[in-house]
Amino acid sequence: MTQHDRLAGAEAALSAAEQWIEGIRGAAETARDAFLPGESRATEQSYVDGALDALRVLAAEEFGRLEADAASLPGVAAIGVLEARPGAMEFEILRAPRAAWAPLARSLDPGEAVAEGGPVTLRLTGPCGDVVVPLAEGARSTELRAVVSATRERTGLCAEEGLLRTLRCGTEAFLRVEQIGGPGVFTGGLGESRGDDAEISFEGGRIRGLGASVFVCTAGFRGRVDLDPSVAKTGRVRFTVRGSGPWELSAEGVVLGIPSLDPADLGAPVVSAGGIAWGGPLSSLRTAAGSDLYARPENAAIIASGALRRVTEAREAVLDRLVQEGHRALRVLEELDGFSSLARAS
Repeated sequence: MTQHDRLAGAEAALSAAEQWIEGIRGAAETARDAFLPGESRATEQSYVDGALDALRVLAAEEFGRLEADAASLPGVAAIGVLEARPGAMEFEILRAPRAAWAPLARSLDPGEAVAEGGPVTLRLTGPCGDVVVPLAEGARSTELRAVVSATRERTGLCAEEGLLRTLRCGTEAFLRVEQIGGPGVFTGGLGESRGDDAEISFEGGRIRGLGASVFVCTAGFRGRVDLDPSVAKTGRVRFTVRGSGPWELSAEGVVLGIPSLDPADLGAPVVSAGGIAWGGPLSSLRTAAGSDLYARPENAAIIASGALRRVTEAREAVLDRLVQEGHRALRVLEELDGFSSLARAS
């Protein structure tokens, strides 16, 4: 099997995985955003279960792997490697702020009265925009949550499990609750919060992350570093990249690895917001596995989005390598044509 054939096979598997996971995310978002009768929800969940089975079949195909020996590395949750020169590597954690990990959240106790002494008018602002919310005297938090749920696409905010929270983390997360009118008083809590991003130094360059995930693309490494929210520390981190599997794709000493497509290995990092854990493995979306479309459709959408990012990153790396292989083959053909022309001239 040629280098091109191996690359094409990997790209086909990743493309299929991408389509299955997009379908899973679509089902989760439908269950999250719409009131679904039992039969319709069961249909969406049945699709998710079938898609997870399809991914397990794809995961059985043998591809070359790259793994980072990140065991017991303080401050690091995981290192995902797409391309690297196998061997010892290191980076330095420059900033690891607590605000990088979890979505911003405020408590909304179910049934609690939030407008006292008269009607109030609020402005809720999230990562995507704002919405004005009029509340009558005596209005309860359930009414506020209903408005937030109906305007989530406009604001980037959601209300679930007793929390008003952002859909994003890091500096993309912003949450402001302000009272802009009415003789009454809003008792649910006013103010604003902003997220933050982690930052590392890798091969001499400073790289700012998206929340606690730092995406790295240098001459010798391409992948993602997920920092550990339980250990917000700075300092140097040393790790080793190892290759495994029946084949490796090499160019200038850089090896390309394909991530596992098993649902147990894909997903979103686990973070905590307001005492509630978000994220987890894609396998937890299976019926009765904890984050299915009946129990936690909101978390199911978060997990599916994380899995999709991982697979898309890998597919883009493979496509880049296919382009490189095509250019290399073209140069060889041009050289051979040049030699043939010299031979005819002589």
